[in-house]
Parts: sequence; C-alpha cells; structure tokens
Amino acid sequence: MSDVLTETRRKQLLEDYFRTRMETVSEPGAIGPRDQEKRIPLTFAQQQLWLHAQMAPNTALYNEPLTVRHRGSLDVAVLERAFGEIVRRHEAWRTVFPVLDGEPAQKVLPPFSVDLPVTDLRSLPPDQRESEALLLATADARLPFELATGPLFRARLTRLEDEHYRLDVVLHHLIFDGFSGYRVFLPELMALYEAFSRGEPSPLPDLDFQFGDYANWQREQGRDSQSHLQYWRARLRGPSPSLHLPIANPAPALQTFGGAMHSVSLPTRLSDALRELCREEGVTLFMALLAAFQVLLYRYSGQEDFVIGSNTAGRRHPGT
Repeated sequence: MSDVLTETRRKQLLEDYFRTRMETVSEPGAIGPRDQEKRIPLTFAQQQLWLHAQMAPNTALYNEPLTVRHRGSLDVAVLERAFGEIVRRHEAWRTVFPVLDGEPAQKVLPPFSVDLPVTDLRSLPPDQRESEALLLATADARLPFELATGPLFRARLTRLEDEHYRLDVVLHHLIFDGFSGYRVFLPELMALYEAFSRGEPSPLPDLDFQFGDYANWQREQGRDSQSHLQYWRARLRGPSPSLHLPIANPAPALQTFGGAMHSVSLPTRLSDALRELCREEGVTLFMALLAAFQVLLYRYSGQEDFVIGSNTAGRRHPGT
C-alpha cells in the first residue's frame, strides 16, 4: 500500500513512462476515436467486475489503494493542478457506470478540478503520527464508491512532518489497476508537478486514444472470438467443483472477502532452475508456478478437478 519514491526510483519511473510513450507513438494502432454519439460499452473485464460488484454491493472489495510518500517541500496548489490535469487528460478518471436500458455503460463526466483535503498531524506526538495516518488511509480505502454517479476515486494528503507527506489515493478497480498506477499515474503526476512548479506547460504527449475508445474497439474485435467463447462455455459447463482442503477453519457460510497476503522467497538456485525449465518447455514462469500450485492443492485435497482464479491484464496493444 506504500511506495517510498527515492530519487533513483522517481527517475526510473519517468524514463520508463516516456520510453513507453515513444514506443506507443511510433507504432500505429488500429484503435481510433469512437463515435461520440454512441454509448460506450464496458470492456469484457469491466463487465465481469461490474457484475461481481453487483453481487457484493456496499463493499470495498474492488477499491484500489495507492500511497506515495514525499519528503521535501510541497506546493499543494501545484499538486492539485497536476492532479486535475490527470483527470482532464484521462477520461477513465472521470468515468462512471450507470445502467442504461438494463445494461451497464460507461459515461464520461466533464473535466473537474481536484481539491485535496490536507490533514496535518504535526500536533500529535511523533510516534503516533504514522498510525493515525494509516487509520485515515484505511478508512478511505474501506469506503464504497457509488458506481453510477462517481467520482470513482478519492485522495487525501497527510502531513506528518514539516517536509514529510503521504498522498493516499483510492480508486475503483473499474477505472484503475496496478499497471495504470505505476506505469501511467505516478510518472505522469511527477512530470506534471515538476513542470507546473517551474511555470512550464504540461510536457506529456497527447493520448492517441482514450479507454472508452479501447472498450469500443475491443467489443468490435470480440465479434470474431465466438469460437473461443463457445469452447470455454462447453469446457466449463456445469457447476464449478468446490475445493475441499483439510483446514482447521472452514470458510464461513456468508463470504466476508477478508484475506491476507503471504510472501515466500525462493532460493536463487531454485529460481534460476525454474527459469531454465520454463525456457526449455516454452512456457512462462507464471505458468510453471501455477502448475506447481495446482499440484500442491491436488496433494492436499486428492481432487483432480477444481477451478483456480487468477488476475490478468490482457491489454497488449500499445497505449492501453
């Protein structure tokens, strides 16, 4: 939830961003501007997520929190201007999802300014400031969004010391993901802040297309994917088999969406051997690790048929 940006990391993000943008500009794409008079559809991934969100209403299940620390002087007005330029520049940041004629659709709101609430914790004892800032950020992250009216993000600036700030941003997953955060939002926000601080205009190149253009293009391309859809419908027909593991605490009858993360480090020798195996077999490291995880679940459960879910990005077209 937190990323302390060192000077080296800041420069790396900016360099990665502009290199990606140049690669995008140099490669012509098939995604063009959509018909502004027509309704904007959801992408296939958005449609899945929206439907699941309806099944778990009034929860923060799909809230994406992002925290960035800043050490040094900070001009709040300039940061707000940079944030507002992000909102103007990217339609996704001002998109909401009303239901029209029984179907969810994307609606892009007009550009609007961003007023960052600033919470000053310098009056608290130094050893209490971090925990209080975390409480504020957690409360924001757990507050649900209204998908039909928006906006689908909120931000808070917390001042811990004279020159120590944390910017907490929460966005709904319908308009944001990890790639968007670290490959687009943070580099652009830094570039805009630095330029506006010097009284210069935005240094960012114009976007070739917006996310709504991509959604429209994907739907048009999807008309040719019916054979793939039919295959998976047949493959997954019937109820999904439940996985029964010998665990001490069975899952509750009512899903809470509570969870945790557990990190595991593999020895370098094992990691290198895994990568070499993947090269020999022509698969990705993710595929090999997923297969190993499936074997582990089989050994614990004795089941040969169960379903595993996985996060995907799926946006391989330049600029998406």
